[in-house]
Amino acid sequence: EKASRLAKIKSARANQAGLLLLRIHVNRQVAAGWRGAAAVCGLFYVMLRVGVAAIIRTIIHSVGLALTKLLPNKLAAATAAGAAAVIGWVGAELSALGGSVTNTAEEIEMKKLQLLEKAEAKAKAKAAGATDEGGGDEANATA
Repeated sequence: EKASRLAKIKSARANQAGLLLLRIHVNRQVAAGWRGAAAVCGLFYVMLRVGVAAIIRTIIHSVGLALTKLLPNKLAAATAAGAAAVIGWVGAELSALGGSVTNTAEEIEMKKLQLLEKAEAKAKAKAAGATDEGGGDEANATA
């Protein structure tokens, strides 16, 4: 009885400490503003991605186990081969989609850098034109 009471007290203290740490963490994220919100969204995304993958794997394994018990061995093997082909194809397509999105992000980054360089050159030309009384045409020719 005493051991069980001590275990309950230990568990209650651990829960209180966990809730306190969670409250402190949430307060810090709220205080961080949009960066805290982005961190929480990132954590949620990772949890969702890992959770969905685990659920899908569990469903596939459960269905596979049920089919191997219900179907004759040759038919179960053929079904497994078909499922492996489809899952492999879906995985390859998702990887290709990820690569395409990454390439698009890199193209946008390059365009951003080009625009920043143009803006900087334009600002330098404008500054040079403002300091040079007769150099306005020269500054415009370089821009």
